Amino acid sequence: MTINTAIAIAVHATMVALSALPHFPAERADRFYTVQILATSIENRQALLSIHDSLREKGRLVYYYPKRVNGRRYWRLRTGIFEQAAQAGTYAEMLKKEGFECFVARADVAVTTFKDRFRIVTTPSGIWLAQGSSARELYAPAREQIDLGYTAPRISPDGTAIAFYADRRIVRVTLETGAVQILREAASDDDLFHSVVRWSPDGRYIGYLDVAEWELPTRLWIMRADGTENRCLVGDETCQTKVKSFEWHPYKNRFFYVSGPTYGTVSLGGHLCCIDLDGTRRTLVEAELRGGIEVLAEFRIASGLLEYRIAHHNADGKEPQYTLHKRPLSELD
Repeated sequence: MTINTAIAIAVHATMVALSALPHFPAERADRFYTVQILATSIENRQALLSIHDSLREKGRLVYYYPKRVNGRRYWRLRTGIFEQAAQAGTYAEMLKKEGFECFVARADVAVTTFKDRFRIVTTPSGIWLAQGSSARELYAPAREQIDLGYTAPRISPDGTAIAFYADRRIVRVTLETGAVQILREAASDDDLFHSVVRWSPDGRYIGYLDVAEWELPTRLWIMRADGTENRCLVGDETCQTKVKSFEWHPYKNRFFYVSGPTYGTVSLGGHLCCIDLDGTRRTLVEAELRGGIEVLAEFRIASGLLEYRIAHHNADGKEPQYTLHKRPLSELD
């Protein structure tokens, strides 16, 4: 189906013309609080790390990260994750009695809740499992690598494990035992970089982008949840096109993805496609890059709808026009 046909079928797509870039409604972002207990120059970080290790051994959620202030590098040490500032304040008062000079601050961390049973807290220096008032560290990168970053973990559909990218590896951690399994490790310098990792809806597979970075020939891979049967599902051997984004179908083992030019700064996306695990592929919306029409890389699946945006570029170089489309998943089977 060409992009013009997709636009014309109003029954299958809801289109809203906009002059500015349309954005999907933002998901509700919970606000969390923490307590900062120490900040020191990078030269004195060993004392900070000693306190960090002591608090971690006591089962307290604690993390550190570098910060540059007026050109000078510092390390900050913080502890605790709280929904309310008052809760963090009570914790701070307790820490003051232990001899710490501390204060309450907004927590700049990623927090994912699983069915009100537990939280996965992703900090710059480690990933934690938080249940009630207890916390347990699941993964910590090497201390000299905390600046490299890693992706926030994805929780398996059954809530028994997490999977994420870190340190040029794709990692799985079993929550009950804390067992860490390396599902895939970079085979070369141009392999596995800022990979995007996502579980299949049935939890049997993990899909991922191997090198998710600007102007790198990103491919879409699939493997079983234990790391076996790893294979490339979508990839261009010429490296001229790349997978720019992907999402699992919410109840089928099928991917939706956007694929477009690898190099250059003009393209915002490309074609919108879907593919089954056996390699059966369809183009849902075909970009006309020479004609200045393409699907933006960012899309989403919500309430049974595939929602995507199309950019209409002008030959005169003016700002592109955008249209927002919503297509029922039931009509794409």
